[in-house]
Amino acid sequence: MDISGLLEEHSDELVDLIKNQLNLNSDEVDRTLKSTQEAVGETVLSEVQKNGLGTLLNLFSDDDNSEDSNSILKDLGSQLLKSLLSNGISKSKAQGIKELVLPFIIKLISSKVGGKSDLLSGLLGNNGGLASDLLKKLF
Repeated sequence: MDISGLLEEHSDELVDLIKNQLNLNSDEVDRTLKSTQEAVGETVLSEVQKNGLGTLLNLFSDDDNSEDSNSILKDLGSQLLKSLLSNGISKSKAQGIKELVLPFIIKLISSKVGGKSDLLSGLLGNNGGLASDLLKKLF
């Protein structure tokens, strides 16, 4: 299973989470899913192209995050906020979405990867360059 399949398999859980806890309407949910897809895709693809899988492996493991992994997480949060705002989500809702979505995505991917490079490579389609294409199938 690739990362898009993994996230698609759990999209109902994410929709329930953001809809119930943040009282988003259907349009806001759709824009949130689109923004999440964009942010994760761009952040993961950028990291793979710059540094390979090492830092992502740390991020998606049970180990304490390295300084570099924390930097990716910060970048992902910033990218998500930027994408949410550009897709018309209010700043207050965007912050709440970020606080719910980031831990969900990290936990979900970590539960499948567990710091193993072969599993992360498999989720990325054995080619980090495909990460963006795979994530576009997210929801």
